[in-house]
Amino acid sequence: MINKPTVALSEANIVLSISQENVLKQVERVLERFSAYFNISREAIEYSCTATTAIFFIRSNKDAYRINWFNNTPGSFAASAYPVIEENILKNRGGESLNKLVKLTESRGGIPELWKMNPPFCFFHQDKVADKIECFNDFLGFGRLYEYSIDDIAIVSSSAIALALVMPAAVQLEENFWNAYLTFGGGLGDFTFFKDITLVQPGHKLEISHGKIYKIDLIGYKKLIKLQRSQDFDAGDPIEAALHTLKIVKPFMPEEINIGLSGGRDSRLIAALAFNAGIKFKTFTVITPEMEAEVFEILI
Repeated sequence: MINKPTVALSEANIVLSISQENVLKQVERVLERFSAYFNISREAIEYSCTATTAIFFIRSNKDAYRINWFNNTPGSFAASAYPVIEENILKNRGGESLNKLVKLTESRGGIPELWKMNPPFCFFHQDKVADKIECFNDFLGFGRLYEYSIDDIAIVSSSAIALALVMPAAVQLEENFWNAYLTFGGGLGDFTFFKDITLVQPGHKLEISHGKIYKIDLIGYKKLIKLQRSQDFDAGDPIEAALHTLKIVKPFMPEEINIGLSGGRDSRLIAALAFNAGIKFKTFTVITPEMEAEVFEILI
């Protein structure tokens, strides 16, 4: 078992799903380990269990929206690891609107509507009647999904730590990940820092049922590149999308925010978008003392 964290829960909610015949025997084990590691009561862990699937949800202690990012009904359990920046969902603090996201994940042979969702996106849906769980991440892979399967058990989670806590095998470090990290400054491919825990590639749907994982490439890089090649680029589209997002989140923001200005295009675009959206902000620039005068003149 890995050691307790030195900090509180991460900024994202934690969602973990398991599929195994007679999965009920895993529920007590998961509740015990989550409670001990994350230093929370068992009552703080939301979960749902069917014959062969179980899903668990732990709320982040850094959620600015103060919304239930899960919804448990007699027929389903829906949960999101990250806030979903959609007006209808943010207005519904009880989480009931999360079940409507399932409609966005339906592809019907094409690219599903969820590719338009603001990353990070990491969504889980347990169908209690069908006894299966579906898991989705966004087309950029900002919403992380991790998978593990061996013999008759399959586990998918938004957190590699959470998955490592409950995997039946002893936790080991993955040499390939750390070799890449020391060489390139980051991991490569689908390796994670835990052996046998794999990072799911962007734009995928994972279905777990009866101890197995079934993977579908919904909106991966190749599909997106192919889609964009057939369309003319219009810079107005991402700008309008950004302004729309700012309009949605503005009621949840502080009265005034801070924006760092580096002098590059990215930070200037962010400041321009905030100004256009009517958001009050102050700017700051972090530079060495000898460059203060020069950078000040450029920015002004």
